[in-house]
Amino acid sequence: MNDSNFMKMIRMISSLSQKLKVAQAVVTLAREAFERLNEAVPSSQQENWWRQEEAALKDHVHDPSVMDIFEIQLTKAPTVHGVELHLLQTSTASGMDHGATSWLTCRLVIEEVEVALSIHQ
Repeated sequence: MNDSNFMKMIRMISSLSQKLKVAQAVVTLAREAFERLNEAVPSSQQENWWRQEEAALKDHVHDPSVMDIFEIQLTKAPTVHGVELHLLQTSTASGMDHGATSWLTCRLVIEEVEVALSIHQ
């Protein structure tokens, strides 16, 4: 048996047990988050979702397009350049000073860097 494969096999137990502990902690957090989300949704909306789910699961064999209700439906946020363009267009139309638009653009860049830093920490 190759030595590196043997070492992987030996270390597998500790690796899997560590991953199990992390998964158990995450399950608890996910359950709490789901319960908070579930409490925030009105009961009429929950009933509507249950009806849609039942119909989709019943009819998905004959018509796979009914499963589209499970797709995430979000509108995309505007890009930084789109916001900059909008700010420039509205500032010239309203007579706002270009300094304000530049300041807002710089602030958007700062926020973008803050988000990138918070993701990497």
